[in-house]
Amino acid sequence: MAKIGFDINARRVVMAAIVDGAAATRVEEHPVAGNAAALVRALLAAVAGPWQASVTGTEGSAVAAELDLPFVDAPAALLRGIASLHPEARTVIELGRERSRYYAFHNGDGQAPRLAGFATNSLCGAGGGALLEKMAPRLGFSSLAAFLDAAREAEAAVQIAGRCGVFAESDVVHHFQAGASSGSIAAGLCRMLATNFLHDVLKERQVHPPVVVIGEAGRNPLVIKALEEALGVAIVPSTRGDAVRAIGAALCATQRTGAPARPCPPRRGLESLPLAPLSPRGTRLPAAPHSAPRGAGGDRVMVTAGDGALPAAGFLGLDVGSVSTKAVLLDEEGRFVFGVYLRTLGQPIAAVREVVRLVGEHERGGRIRDRVRILGAGVTGSGRVVAGHIVGADLVRNEITAQASGAAYFFPDVDTVFEIGGQDSKFIALGAGRVVESEMNKVCAASTGSFLEEQARQLGVTVEGEFAPLALAALAPCTLSEKCAILMASSLESFRDTPLADRCAGLAYSICLNYLNRVAGRRPIGSRVVFQGAVAFNRAVVAGFETLLGREVLVPAYPHLTGAIGMGRLVRERHGRG
Repeated sequence: MAKIGFDINARRVVMAAIVDGAAATRVEEHPVAGNAAALVRALLAAVAGPWQASVTGTEGSAVAAELDLPFVDAPAALLRGIASLHPEARTVIELGRERSRYYAFHNGDGQAPRLAGFATNSLCGAGGGALLEKMAPRLGFSSLAAFLDAAREAEAAVQIAGRCGVFAESDVVHHFQAGASSGSIAAGLCRMLATNFLHDVLKERQVHPPVVVIGEAGRNPLVIKALEEALGVAIVPSTRGDAVRAIGAALCATQRTGAPARPCPPRRGLESLPLAPLSPRGTRLPAAPHSAPRGAGGDRVMVTAGDGALPAAGFLGLDVGSVSTKAVLLDEEGRFVFGVYLRTLGQPIAAVREVVRLVGEHERGGRIRDRVRILGAGVTGSGRVVAGHIVGADLVRNEITAQASGAAYFFPDVDTVFEIGGQDSKFIALGAGRVVESEMNKVCAASTGSFLEEQARQLGVTVEGEFAPLALAALAPCTLSEKCAILMASSLESFRDTPLADRCAGLAYSICLNYLNRVAGRRPIGSRVVFQGAVAFNRAVVAGFETLLGREVLVPAYPHLTGAIGMGRLVRERHGRG
């Protein structure tokens, strides 16, 4: 009699088979090619003789229902697997591809281990092995093994912020620009996983030996070494650490059968409640910024010109962000003259100097530094303090104040602002022209432009030209699970057999849903909603908000410059020109 367990998630099926009660267990791992139920059915058909089978995992319940097999909850499967493989363990650290967990066990009286404590990471992919899998090719490594070899040989590990997977990628870019080696960055990423586990999962909880580590990322010797150094205890990697739940499910198998009773209908992965096709409300959107003239820096620089003539005097507004740096010139009446947008590329000081130089040498009238008198300058953004010193700013304000002022420049009666930038998202409620409530994203890129650009690239489409037309043509948008950027990217993998248009529409919806649920939250949304930030150029995301809210969403003529425009207005008011 064979006892068989399946651990199923969106990307793989782990099969464990225990034959005639033997201690030796056969483990197989198979990638999911769009239909996990069909794969399980085929694996069971190849089993010789009678068998009993059970299913566990994030995708296990649906497969169990289709094949009429028993389903085992993941915790129960894990407990059975640990009791079988490591009955001596008092602490188990699970480092999975997407999730990390801590388990404390009470062992005594000759009984099976009992669970005495549990903790899991927040829904952030920065704590899982998926980030390392993603970064290995980015760093030029042919495989994860090559990535780990380089990390072992590195003389030092760079410091990488673990606050968010997408933001960690930005840190990687910054270290590259500073001349760090690929090996030192790889070592830094491994240490980051260990640090994230300590701060996000373990916190002040006790670790009692013997300590066993399981999970896909638990195979990583550098992560284990970093944990050992931090905890001061020896850690035992499990020889079957990636198959613990499958083995536990096999031990829980009770139903005897010869073949799954039901045929396998086609499945579409993680979809649950269907999303309606995107329904734009006819909002007039500005031309994409990438159609604007470019400066000497190519794609890095964009210049946007207004309709007015070059003034004799004006006000300068700057917005220095982690992804982009913007500067605008307003005339003495507060009218937009022109703006410059460039990528910060991890060098905010250089970006500020460059954007000021570009303003001074703007093509409209030649070298305007010799023709326009700057009456005042205001600065906002994450780099506002340093930038304020560089330009000798008259006024430095936070992004909320600046974005609210920028929205009011285009729509004086605005009562709600949605702002989505490269790494930050903001919600602003206004009353009588003043900010009455605001919120920013909680150190997660799931509702930011960085996530949208990255996933569009993974889908093989350009976010500027191809993405929106595809998304707007979708008939059945995918429903992605509401998680962090890294985990939603994994969810998107399960839809690889779904039409590209439906995946693009699902991605547009995911930006909107994450913003509404995680940034706006339960705060009331007004009747005059203005959407700004560079993501507002994307017609599919605008349509996603309009479809979900059932109303028109307004987009400024220059949504990528609103923070800088707001600062120009504020410094003008400071000089008594309001």
